[in-house]
Amino acid sequence: MLEAHGQVYRLSPRHSEIVVALALAACGTTGDRLAVDLSEQELHPSTVRVEMTRLRAVLAALLGSRPYALLRPVRSDFGTVRDLLAEGRVAEALALYTGPLLPCSQAPAVVEHRRALEQQLRGAVLASGDPVLLRHWVDAAWGAEDVPAWQALADRLPGGSPQRAAAAARARALDAELSATSQATPVAAVLQRHRF
Repeated sequence: MLEAHGQVYRLSPRHSEIVVALALAACGTTGDRLAVDLSEQELHPSTVRVEMTRLRAVLAALLGSRPYALLRPVRSDFGTVRDLLAEGRVAEALALYTGPLLPCSQAPAVVEHRRALEQQLRGAVLASGDPVLLRHWVDAAWGAEDVPAWQALADRLPGGSPQRAAAAARARALDAELSATSQATPVAAVLQRHRF
């Protein structure tokens, strides 16, 4: 969703990817660069132009061309999380993080920024050692299978605490699942290669 001039716009998945790519390219971008940011497959320049025309029909005066750019300053939820992390305000960043950026998008610019933001946030939470933040991280869908986070939570909780024992048990169970999966993968790959 995009809010501008008191109006809220619900953007299509592709238009959302374009707006994110333009927000990340603060000084604007070319059509060729935008094509690379939007797809690993080669996009024809006319495809980008058509999408930009459609987006301009929705956002009117907010889009510039030559270079393609957002013509107003942009505040985004992912940008705010990134800025809070840069300021060391981990608890606030985690509270504002509602999940991975456009989680279904395969656009290279989005995928790269989504991974970087999640890695920065995860690293900051682990480095904080704060049990409240660690609990918040592992309770979220994106942190539920994070073995180091579960182990860090167990290490930070008081000895003898039932929560500590539960966190340590969860870390061990996840670690065992990962080990079993990594050992099973080569066998499956060998069987696949020998099918007739």
